[in-house]
Amino acid sequence: GAVQVLEPMQRQRVRPDVRTYSLLLRGLVDAGDFAGAAGLLRLACGVRQASLPQSLVRLTPGSDLHLKGGLPTDLLSEILQAMARRGGDEHLAIQLCKELRGLPGVRLDPKLSMSLTSRA
Repeated sequence: GAVQVLEPMQRQRVRPDVRTYSLLLRGLVDAGDFAGAAGLLRLACGVRQASLPQSLVRLTPGSDLHLKGGLPTDLLSEILQAMARRGGDEHLAIQLCKELRGLPGVRLDPKLSMSLTSRA
């Protein structure tokens, strides 16, 4: 899973890039691990005191996992919509959207909240 990729990177002080996060997030969503995807999004976007699911607790939250420059708007929309659409947790997607909207440097599609709400 994501921990098997990120834990060695963290030990070696290698920062994950957009491609790394894109692949891991899409893999978690495809596997139906919406809590894992939400936790990884929180780490990548620098949510302070991010609550992590059991699958990610071995990672140390911090600036080395926070992606400088942030994740692309289209990737954030894709992941949040997949959480809401694929039988995942619509409320989790909406909550995450609210959390991310309040962060500096995170750009979300202005129509995303309505899109998620219409699915919930």
